Amino acid sequence: NDSSGNDNSATNGTVGDRPTYVAAGLNGLPVVRFVQDNGDNGDRLFLGDLSAQFPSAGSMFAVTTVNSDGRYNIFDNRGNDSRWVADTWSESSPGAFRDGRVGNGAAGAYASWPQTGSHVFAMESDASAYSFAIDGTQIGTTGGNYHNGAGQDWVIANRPAGGQALKGDIAEFILFDRILSPAEATA
Repeated sequence: NDSSGNDNSATNGTVGDRPTYVAAGLNGLPVVRFVQDNGDNGDRLFLGDLSAQFPSAGSMFAVTTVNSDGRYNIFDNRGNDSRWVADTWSESSPGAFRDGRVGNGAAGAYASWPQTGSHVFAMESDASAYSFAIDGTQIGTTGGNYHNGAGQDWVIANRPAGGQALKGDIAEFILFDRILSPAEATA
């Protein structure tokens, strides 16, 4: 459920694509478990079109356990590549997904994404900056060109129409409508 008061609770109307709640998944605390049908399809949660609430910036934090998965998405709001961070594909490196891409200098950034274990993913984007960190280590940064995903479902653990399903657990998922200060992000 959405705890912001904005009624953006995560849902999925397709029974076979709903993740499951696990009461003691990570350090004895609850998680939402996502299962893949294959590398492209599987469980996901839809948040709806949040472009009006995130018109010009956003920050995403997710505590995630990856279960032997080499191609996955934590969060996205575009059907083709990751445009929450940019208007064009070339600007969306390393994007919000792990893949074997080699173009646009992305290979190193993608290779640094974990394929197993529990991690904190942090992504932020606005018109002037884009950065991505895993476990507090910056793995990608570029000039900003934020895209609010107007008309698209915002999706946890895959792309809106499928394309890179997560195989693993999400213990916590937080979105902010701005880039946080370093002190706020650390907290």
